Amino acid sequence: MALFKDNIHCEARDQKFEPLGADSDTMDGLNVHAALIDELHAHKTRAVWEVLETATGSRRQPLIIAISTAGTDRQSVCWEKNDYTRQVLEGIVEDDTWFGIIFTLDEIEENGERKLEDWRNEEVWIKAKS
Repeated sequence: MALFKDNIHCEARDQKFEPLGADSDTMDGLNVHAALIDELHAHKTRAVWEVLETATGSRRQPLIIAISTAGTDRQSVCWEKNDYTRQVLEGIVEDDTWFGIIFTLDEIEENGERKLEDWRNEEVWIKAKS
């Protein structure tokens, strides 16, 4: 095992763990077994997700992990994955290959309106923590 400035590399197994930038144009030709995408809500396009998803195509058990807050852009890849995760969790979609966890406050009805619990109430904070 060798530690380099930009990656952790195991020459005996031809394996490495390295950070990638946001430029999807430089990622062609990847053969990825696992990818970890941090702050998916900040991705302006779905290009990096698509490149990494395609790069797992030759793997029998690929893994893509995304960690993010939900963000506010309802047209983003993050919102799409969040919505799909909700559908799987609620049993609307059956997908044994998808695993997701969403930490959020509960929706409540107040004055005939559906809204999230008050985030300023310390008693509900535990719902948004892992």
